[in-house]
This record gives sequence, C-alpha cells and structure tokens, in this order.
Amino acid sequence: MSLVFTLEKGDVVGAQFFHARKQLFRSGCLLFVVWIASIAADYFYDLQDMYLLTYGVPFFVAVLLLFQKRSIDRYIASDKTLLKEVEVSWSAAGMVYATSQSRLVYPWDQLFRWAENDRLLLVYVSSHSFMILPKKAFLDPGSLADLRLQLIERQVKGPRGATA
Repeated sequence: MSLVFTLEKGDVVGAQFFHARKQLFRSGCLLFVVWIASIAADYFYDLQDMYLLTYGVPFFVAVLLLFQKRSIDRYIASDKTLLKEVEVSWSAAGMVYATSQSRLVYPWDQLFRWAENDRLLLVYVSSHSFMILPKKAFLDPGSLADLRLQLIERQVKGPRGATA
C-alpha cells in the first residue's frame, strides 16, 4: 500500500512537539524527582544553598519549552524538501519513503519504534529521526489499520497495548 501527501507546516510542528514531549517526559520524570527531593531536603534540613536547585529546575524546563518553537521554525526553514510531496509505501519487505530528491528503503527490522496521537503517526528510524505520516493522508481507513498491523506483526516497538 502507499500514500502520497504533502507535509504542511502544522504537521511538522505537531510532530516535533509530540516527539519533544515524549523525550521531555523521559528526562522530565528524573528532573521532577530531583526537584521534589531538593524541596524536601530544603524543608526538612533547612539547607540555605538549595534554592538554585529548587527554583532552577522549573526555570530550565520553562526555557527549554519556550525555545522549542524557535528551534522548529529554524529546522523547517533549513530543510528545503520538508514541505514537498512525499510518497510512503509499505510491503512485506519494509517501508519506502520517497521525495523528489531521495528514496529511502527501510526493512522492518531496521525501524526503531512508532508512536501516534490523534493527528499523526511517527515511524522512528532512530531515536531522534522519524517519518511523519499525517493521519489525514490515509484516505482509506483500512490503510492506516494495515500499516499498524504491519508494524505490530513485524514487532516494531510501538505504544503500549497498540492494536490494528
């Protein structure tokens, strides 16, 4: 099966924020635990030099989120093929991602993982590189289910409890 679509800026921004939230959640859990521990240590032991950690962690997270949008805009401006027509196809051999300038073939066992939200399906080829598949590009509802089924059957790591 295959899809032909043109990515829009909203798709790219949504995919980058979706990816960033997943990454931030992983490291954010650790930061949250450290932050709570520092507040508890400051409260119970009245440590005078803990204020930097107590107030620095939330400030760091806020700054990180503010600069994420700027970083995404620069990424979109620098990649000349990003908002062009894309053809994605899949078969028993794997997935093919083709633009006017390149054709990338990924066997199923080379795919890292996949994730989805209500608007997008991301197929990761590494921990930070992914194919963006907008769900609105799946004109046939069966094609989205077929891709999910292929990903699950080929044991590509996906969301917990993922079903076709």
